[in-house]
Amino acid sequence: MTIIHQDNLDEKFTAWIIKYISPNFVYGIYLVWFTDNDAKSTDKLLTFANGKIFSSKNIENIEYEITDKKNEIENYERLIVWLNDEMSNEPIEDNFYDIQFLLNQIEQDNFSIDIIELFANYINLFGDYARQDKKNDFLLKFENQSSIQKLWHYYYEAIFWPRFYNKKEFENSKSAHLEINKSELHLQLSEIISEFDRQIQIPNF
Repeated sequence: MTIIHQDNLDEKFTAWIIKYISPNFVYGIYLVWFTDNDAKSTDKLLTFANGKIFSSKNIENIEYEITDKKNEIENYERLIVWLNDEMSNEPIEDNFYDIQFLLNQIEQDNFSIDIIELFANYINLFGDYARQDKKNDFLLKFENQSSIQKLWHYYYEAIFWPRFYNKKEFENSKSAHLEINKSELHLQLSEIISEFDRQIQIPNF
């Protein structure tokens, strides 16, 4: 993660490089996720003017690909200092989303804390993109599906907040019972992945 102070904007800009693996991108691609400098400090994915999500097949090429497409990249002016700072050293991934692994674990009925946390983080990433532009509103119906919402709320009510307020007590306690339709969850999550992946623009080089 890189946090920089842009003197010309008098604001802080935070950006992360995400490695993303899914059934459609089995070898992984790289996305850029950042906190916008608006009043709400909105988390967004770097996109093109057409609304498609920027991606790179090679972390080493991110700077070149963003610069090469600067006239098509939204928020490019906010990325300039970050690019110079991040790419002056060897770029590294800040987060890793292996959604193929997540699907496999759900299929195997593995609902460990780590798996549920990966699920919630991915749904949050999807939600950030769905809400960053009105043209993405059609995606919200996928996020609002019953089993998606059930597991997402379970994460915050049974894991995130209890661990946040009393980590020691949480670690020494038994997890709250989770009752969920695994097949329905798998289907609904697969739909989200398909819709999200359709929004990703793959570079030609």
